[in-house]
Amino acid sequence: MNVEKGSKLFSSFQNCVVVEPYGKGSRVLGWGSNTKCQIREPKCRIVDRPHVVYVNEDVMIDYVAMGKDFILMVDVHGCIVHAQGFLPRDFCIQEWQGRPVRVSCMWSSLHIQYNGTIHSYGNGNHGQLYTAPNPLEIDSFTTGSEHGILIHNKSQIFCWGWGEHGNCGRTDGQGSINDYSNVVSPLNKIFTTDPNTKLRIYGGYASTWIVSEC
Repeated sequence: MNVEKGSKLFSSFQNCVVVEPYGKGSRVLGWGSNTKCQIREPKCRIVDRPHVVYVNEDVMIDYVAMGKDFILMVDVHGCIVHAQGFLPRDFCIQEWQGRPVRVSCMWSSLHIQYNGTIHSYGNGNHGQLYTAPNPLEIDSFTTGSEHGILIHNKSQIFCWGWGEHGNCGRTDGQGSINDYSNVVSPLNKIFTTDPNTKLRIYGGYASTWIVSEC
């Protein structure tokens, strides 16, 4: 597959998507699972070659956020411009269009950072939907397969969601060995460092990654 210079590649558990420059905008191509029409209609088991999912000569896509059965596209202004597939029932794209947001998806839920908090939609059977007893100043956030990670006050990292494999830390905050005390995790502080340390966070399949600048 040949792509234009400046193209971006995004992937999820069952799909891959390429965003390439197209005029003053973008063209988005995707392939992989299509059991929920996340790539095209009608549904089928698999799309085995790149298919044009979205094209607009005037809208430049910055990134694509994907769950297991759905995809969302966010432009360079931080606005959700397109969504398709089997989206969470209570999510309505019209409520968010034109608002600058940050979107990240777990397999079965989507999460939107806006106006100082995180709005969650979808499956919350294992604590995946964000709730905070006390408001936190959220610098950035991301998600793994079924858990979330955020940076608070540039120095503290919290996790929430399905912590079966220790990816959300222990309830006692002691040690790094998983004692299965925090399988369904509320918002849980797992790491603290100096506020001047530059942090980046990543979520994987039941794993949490914290990168600090040496």
